[in-house]
Amino acid sequence: MKHASLPTLPKHVIGFNEAIANVKEKIVDNHMLVVVGMGGIGKTTLVKELYHQIHVDFKKSSFLENVKESDIVEVF
Repeated sequence: MKHASLPTLPKHVIGFNEAIANVKEKIVDNHMLVVVGMGGIGKTTLVKELYHQIHVDFKKSSFLENVKESDIVEVF
């Protein structure tokens, strides 16, 4: 199945293996992942890397980037 273009990643992503493994364990039974936290701690980079690793395991997938709190209601 052809997928839309993937979100771009920084060239050198270091230190996310353990964090990605932890997130993968938590999303096994869920259909959606929401990541929140203060700015600048690597949320977007973590989720982009995770998406790169697991998007092929699903029939359909999407990556919503730069979604503000007020915009997320319109998605659903």
